[in-house]
Amino acid sequence: VDAALASVDQGMSNLQKAIALHDYLTVNCEYDKENLDKNTVPSVSHSTYGVFANRTAVCDGYALAYKYLLKQVGIDCYMVTSDEINHAWNLIKLDGQYYQVDVTWDDPTWDLVGRSVHTYMFRSDDNFDPAGASQKHSGGRVTYGSQTVDYHATDTRYDNAFWTDCTSPLVLSGGDCYYISPDGGQNKKPALMKTSLNDTASDGTALQEIDKWTVWLS
Repeated sequence: VDAALASVDQGMSNLQKAIALHDYLTVNCEYDKENLDKNTVPSVSHSTYGVFANRTAVCDGYALAYKYLLKQVGIDCYMVTSDEINHAWNLIKLDGQYYQVDVTWDDPTWDLVGRSVHTYMFRSDDNFDPAGASQKHSGGRVTYGSQTVDYHATDTRYDNAFWTDCTSPLVLSGGDCYYISPDGGQNKKPALMKTSLNDTASDGTALQEIDKWTVWLS
């Protein structure tokens, strides 16, 4: 937990904190695919202990860990569970608006070291699942403690943010954001990109093309 919280500082906005903690989990935790395939998922993989101590978990472990971390930095976060698809994720509150977040589906399975997807980060209800997605969220029930609450993610400001297609962690420095784009260079090569979180619709500026990159960009 200390290592996760060290990825944020008091000068960050709540948006920056929520991004940093999302990426900490996707980079440092691995989905327990091996046990899932064998129908032998241990109880610890459904817990925050599985995430922080074993660095291995399934969906409710990821969601519980994200909720816990956001609570530590003062951000409201709720569990969302679905019996229909046997899945769990989160609803978070930023600047008075609610957004859907699925850290589990943003972490590749099987694990790819260093990869962090952002397809399911800060989405509205109506645009939580991109067109053509093989999996769809349905039957979600938002809970506050043991109570079901009627909260909805109606704000769409981040539905088309630059990060939706980003498969590398987002590195935050002041108001700037750095990331690797698979085809952001002038020659459509992988490139180090820079953009501002104040302009989430922008794809940013390519700072340097990268001739060779790890296999997960393909």
